[in-house]
Amino acid sequence: FFDFASLYQIDYLHPDMLRGRDICPGHPALRTHAQERKLKEAIQGVDKIFASGISHVVALPKIHNLSNLNEAIFTRREAKFTKRFWCRVEILAAYLFNRIANPEDISDIPRSRSPASIEKMLQFGELIVSCESDRPLLMETYKRCYYTEQRSHIIQQIQQGGVSIYIEGVQSLLTALDITVRHEVIVELGRAKALGVVAREIIGFMLDWQSFGKISEALEDCRGDVDTVTALTDMLIDRDWRVRLAVVCALDIVQPKGTQEGIAARKFVLESLRYDAETRVAATT
Repeated sequence: FFDFASLYQIDYLHPDMLRGRDICPGHPALRTHAQERKLKEAIQGVDKIFASGISHVVALPKIHNLSNLNEAIFTRREAKFTKRFWCRVEILAAYLFNRIANPEDISDIPRSRSPASIEKMLQFGELIVSCESDRPLLMETYKRCYYTEQRSHIIQQIQQGGVSIYIEGVQSLLTALDITVRHEVIVELGRAKALGVVAREIIGFMLDWQSFGKISEALEDCRGDVDTVTALTDMLIDRDWRVRLAVVCALDIVQPKGTQEGIAARKFVLESLRYDAETRVAATT
């Protein structure tokens, strides 16, 4: 299984590492802050590589003969790839999007399990992750794959009013790789008048021109819904001016007339943008 091999690594061959010395933050053997940030971005999007339409994932289930491995330089990994959490996430993404080039050679593609089951497997060592700091990011990526597979069931629950029970699945589907899945969830949330539960995620779509039409349609379906209006109004004080502006646009759809207080709050947001230093810089670039 050829892994994605261009991520920043900790230098375990550094002399200080080999001597077992204490390694403090900033040590050259460790990743820099910039490298850590790029690594985090890569982990959060690694499923995009394995699910992409231009990717062909070739899985090699048999371990090569490692008898001549120089263990002073390389680390022998005895665990099967199906037991390593990194590999499980990658192979699941490739499998769900039909990107495995040689499925006939693989007899043990791991079936998807609920995130709660995966957490237990990690807890009891049935699954391993070599770097513990990767675990929460990988779990979010795994959830995106898992809930995409479960989307029909989750959409059915949205239609039946069960958004709050399946909120984790709904939030994950709103980050699905397939934009049509994201749009399908948005539309169903609007019809169920449940946009208020995921107001912050919804406002993010207001800033995406590809999704603006679907969001507008969903907001129209929530017109007059008190929970949606309340959740959006609470975001009028967000630190990001783009979010505040998007909230005003959303409220104009959900509550076009509004109360006197609501209208005053929206007007204040728009007026304040005139004096926001970041806004003025954006307007001149």
